Amino acid sequence: MKYRRIKILISILFRLFLLLKNALLFLSGRKPSGRCQVIYYHSVRDDEKEKFIRQIKLLKKTVQPIRADYMGKLQAGKNYVIITFDDGFNCLLRNALPELIRHGIPCALFFPVKFLGRKPNWRTNTSFQDGNEEVMRAREIKRLPGHLVQIGSHSYLHRMMTKMDSLEVKEEFLKSKEVLEAVTGKPVEMFSFPYGDLNCSMLKAAREAGYKRLFSIGYEVSSSELKGLLLGRVRTDPSDSLLEFKLKILGAYAWLNYLRILKEKLIRIKSRRRRRRVEQSPEEGTSVPEDSLSGIKE
Repeated sequence: MKYRRIKILISILFRLFLLLKNALLFLSGRKPSGRCQVIYYHSVRDDEKEKFIRQIKLLKKTVQPIRADYMGKLQAGKNYVIITFDDGFNCLLRNALPELIRHGIPCALFFPVKFLGRKPNWRTNTSFQDGNEEVMRAREIKRLPGHLVQIGSHSYLHRMMTKMDSLEVKEEFLKSKEVLEAVTGKPVEMFSFPYGDLNCSMLKAAREAGYKRLFSIGYEVSSSELKGLLLGRVRTDPSDSLLEFKLKILGAYAWLNYLRILKEKLIRIKSRRRRRRVEQSPEEGTSVPEDSLSGIKE
């Protein structure tokens, strides 16, 4: 809880910095770049419905929602958001999608295909309150309004894909795509990595499988234009306070991405220094020349 409060405080300061930066741009006769934040939910349980409704009302007043497959320019000075849901739990039919559809807000649902109509075997831990939720059935997916609700794959088995070999990874991409296309009768061209777990080789494999947009986990904010294959996402929950939620959809948590980049850079620097020390130190078993000890001989 303490760490969460610290993140909120820093995000407020970062948001104030962005507002100051935008004000200076306006004074110089320029407009700030358009920005787009991608968010993702897992579930919206029955007891969270009212909180979710309040979040969506705030979202509609604050940012411009756009489709998950949007490719193109972002209007200068505007804030955009893409709403996604991982796992495709049945509770979304009751508590989330009706509200989004009522407001005409687009979203994307990502399904772990093997578990359609079943409970998630990866969320059996009692700390997961949505562990008893079922994933939607094929017939329920088929009835979703395609102009507002886009369908994507969340893999076939919902496993850590970096622990699979290349053939298994390919199977995850292709098999889940094939099943969902049979269900919807439409091309499935978006993929969300389970646990945000991926490596560079998977990007090529996903593209070869026919995916045009991939989603992971991260605090990146797209600026000026939305055209990348891979987009990071910020996790949101109905339990988030309205302040926390507003900061997230406005991209005020992007400082965490800069912190990650800095941390990775420091790790690389530390690793290089360690290698240099190893290379410069005398090899094991090598004797030191006697004349190098002359200064300390009695």
